[in-house]
Amino acid sequence: MMCDRCDQPIKPGQEERVPVGGASGAGTVVILHRQLCRRSPSHAAPYPAGLGR
Repeated sequence: MMCDRCDQPIKPGQEERVPVGGASGAGTVVILHRQLCRRSPSHAAPYPAGLGR
């Protein structure tokens, strides 16, 4: 199983399944490491933090 945040493998029992709500992602479930991991460069925001919000 791969983490949807860092794109690295997750060992069994170390994953967390998070349902996505809202109109753009309703019904989607993302799989993440239970402990916060670094975001993959391919998932990073294209603008500096604080801009574009």
